[in-house]
Amino acid sequence: MKKNMKQTLLLTLAVLLSLTACVESGEKQFDAMPAGPLRSYSFVQLRPMTGDTLMLIRLWREDTLTQGGLLTCRTEDDAVLAAMPQPLKVDESVFDSLYQRMADHRLYELLTWYKTDWKGDAYGYAPFTLEAEFQDATLRTESDGTTPSGFEYTDYGTANEFLENIFRQQGYAWLAEQPVSLEDNTFFSNLEQRFSASENGGTPLTFQLGGYADDSAFETFTLTPDGRNAYRDTKTGRRLCLQWAEDELMLICYSPTEAPLWTMSAHKSWYENGYFESQLTHVTEGTYTDNTGRKVVIDGSTISGFQGKDKRRCVIYDYHEMPAERLHMGDYPDEEDFAFCCSQSGLNIYATEYERKDETDWDSRPTEAVDCLHRTGTRDFKWLHREFLDSYFLRYYTADERQQMLAVCDGAASPTAHDTWNAWLLRTFMDVVPFAGEADYK
Repeated sequence: MKKNMKQTLLLTLAVLLSLTACVESGEKQFDAMPAGPLRSYSFVQLRPMTGDTLMLIRLWREDTLTQGGLLTCRTEDDAVLAAMPQPLKVDESVFDSLYQRMADHRLYELLTWYKTDWKGDAYGYAPFTLEAEFQDATLRTESDGTTPSGFEYTDYGTANEFLENIFRQQGYAWLAEQPVSLEDNTFFSNLEQRFSASENGGTPLTFQLGGYADDSAFETFTLTPDGRNAYRDTKTGRRLCLQWAEDELMLICYSPTEAPLWTMSAHKSWYENGYFESQLTHVTEGTYTDNTGRKVVIDGSTISGFQGKDKRRCVIYDYHEMPAERLHMGDYPDEEDFAFCCSQSGLNIYATEYERKDETDWDSRPTEAVDCLHRTGTRDFKWLHREFLDSYFLRYYTADERQQMLAVCDGAASPTAHDTWNAWLLRTFMDVVPFAGEADYK
């Protein structure tokens, strides 16, 4: 009896271990890539807990299409993407390229069903379903969102990224041809000011150019249509032109004689403060020597050598509801806030203090200068290939640096929309926006 009970327990344990192994690791779906051609592809990813769609990508053929097929794409909170026509017609090369990417990244080995044990973070894993139909086989994976063992996210996300890029490229080309209106109350801004609608309800349109951090108006524009995607201010004669650069909507202001005055972005593809923080990070990053000759390095997220201290966290800090020229150094409880201004040879660093002696008030202002960081070596402007400039940020760069930036854009082997826009802006505003560097602090 005891022997039978022991055997039963061992058998039960073996079954449980087997089931646990299936839940934790599963089995790969195919040993080799199914024979082509690829007939259809679908990826749907849901938000944890609520079940809302985070991403939906579908590629399929229809009998009416002799070659290629149709592609649709949706990602959460992407208003520009949602405005593009769907589905898009794509050619046969999209199917061929996707098939090859799935083979190169071994997506045919994804599990037929993948699920892990509860890991304590209900928002950490976004469930997805991936299905690909081939000539004689169908790959289907259902997952709670955890990357299967042996696969990096860049592996099983590569197909989605490829299709999303195809959709965006064709969508951007469509978007560039569309009429643009200011009547949707889009607002534009740079680090210093914003251009926004003021109680519009018809023609002419009224806009205000005002301070970024408050509602005060520096100037009022009364606009009437003046050509395609353009308006003219009835009082001053200045002309405002709208232009898409990929999914970023740009506003360009010209004088009555068509001299360029300024540009602003509507920040469609950026979180507004994130755009400012990124641009200011590019301004500060680099290698310096301070006034004592010590080496200081700012790499975008850390600073080392400043005031003789080891590497510390260093970020652009919010100020008056906007990122201003502030550097927040260190981690709690050893945090310090400094301000900076571009100097003739680098950065002047200022101490700061709270405007009111209230520990709950985070508004600070610069006080006395404490050091000058003199830039050494050459600067890296490769970020221009992937980020858009506006005219305001040219004030941080010298004439020589602007020429270097232009060379980077012009030298791109495969120019992006960012290269094209940035090269135009640099040429147009090269001598319009003066470098705003102050004298070095001694």
